[in-house]
Amino acid sequence: MQWNRRIAAVAAAAFTVTALFTSCGSAGKDHTTEDPVNTSTVIEEYAAGNYEWAHLDISARGEGKRTSSKVPYAYLVPEGYYDTTEYDKTVEGVRRTAYGVKLTHLKDADMMANINSAVTDAQLALRNDVSWVDEAKSEELLSTVEDAAKVEPTNYSAADVTVFGHVLSINILYLHIYNVSDAEGDHLADETVDEGRLLMNFDLRTGKVISLPSLFFDDVDYISLLAGYMNKVGQEVGYRFAKPINGFPEDYDVYCLSGTGLVVGLTTDNPFIRGGEETWFSISLSDLIDSMDVDPEESRIYFDEEVTLRKLAFRVKDVAFTETEVKDLFSEETVALPLVSGISSAGKINEDLQSWYQTILNPENYSEETLAAGGSISAETQAPAGLVNVTVFVFSAADNEYITLARCYDAKTGAQLKVGDLLTREARLLYGSDVSSTASFRVSNDFVIGVPEQDGVPEYFLTKEGDMDLSRFE
Repeated sequence: MQWNRRIAAVAAAAFTVTALFTSCGSAGKDHTTEDPVNTSTVIEEYAAGNYEWAHLDISARGEGKRTSSKVPYAYLVPEGYYDTTEYDKTVEGVRRTAYGVKLTHLKDADMMANINSAVTDAQLALRNDVSWVDEAKSEELLSTVEDAAKVEPTNYSAADVTVFGHVLSINILYLHIYNVSDAEGDHLADETVDEGRLLMNFDLRTGKVISLPSLFFDDVDYISLLAGYMNKVGQEVGYRFAKPINGFPEDYDVYCLSGTGLVVGLTTDNPFIRGGEETWFSISLSDLIDSMDVDPEESRIYFDEEVTLRKLAFRVKDVAFTETEVKDLFSEETVALPLVSGISSAGKINEDLQSWYQTILNPENYSEETLAAGGSISAETQAPAGLVNVTVFVFSAADNEYITLARCYDAKTGAQLKVGDLLTREARLLYGSDVSSTASFRVSNDFVIGVPEQDGVPEYFLTKEGDMDLSRFE
């Protein structure tokens, strides 16, 4: 049986937070008729069907306070702002394993206490929920799994936290599972009953829950925007669509931030995925930031000085990388090397890449000894802050070393760049003409320019953001 739950958690000092709790699996009991988990009065469980999929909003404006703003090229990632907790005990025959989070170093101590209280209550509810445990199921597994000596029902949960501007997301994954072991304690089998996630989203400006439409400018049709990206992501990962996503139920808030993506879920019984299966879509924040009423550098104002902040580049909007099959330099087989798609300059960049690959794969550029000894070819791609990077690694078994070759392009024009094109005048003078004139280099999303060793130029890593002329990204 598939089912959904919605949790309303009420923490201390009349602080209220609403989170979505979804799950999918083959539970042996009807959870819609059971009493809620009774850890305290802070948890209230609702029956399935909170979202009315028969009636969809196909268009809606965002609820952000601004209409538009300057599109940023980078964002701040806070580090060291939370502690992790671990719990692993067997209580009343059920193993409870939980990896939780607890915020630290928020300037607003009362807000931090209230958020931590709400999150702790939710984590306790997951840990203490034994409503799914069925003695008959344990007996069945003991009789059907060969050499089975013990069946241990297990509650497992793990929390992850992401901050983006003023938005804080807590994403708790959970699993209800029967673990089967033999007399020596060695694992034999397991059977999952439920799995899902609990999503909690807070506004660090107010400490209150933040809704999905509040993330977007008030002139943005956020439903159409997200639906378009969800259809694209779903096709890329191979979801079985019954029809394209075109809307959400009223007051839909099945989302969280996770890493560099906005994760949006479709709960059970949705009309878009065949069988109404629960599915999840991660949309890059880089693709959404020009529509979001979020200042990605605002994170700095919410934490005390003990929290460090890293500046990272947004990825080029909508850029994607496809593959072209080329003949392997060291064998008769083929190898896949990347091409660019999704941006207007892709054609120009790909024309240069194809020519470059032909040069790299030309046997005449290598000694007979190198070719005879064999090797391998691989590639990496990056697209930080208006740039497109492609790096090819040629491993030579004869020399037991990698040859690193890289090209960097302006994503707007498709022009190939040199290191000096990205440096301030002072930095060009500091590193010299040999480094500044090289066209074989990489730029990471933390603004590190890597210059691999090449003729006349030793390996360099230019790690100071101040060395770069960032005006090209603004």
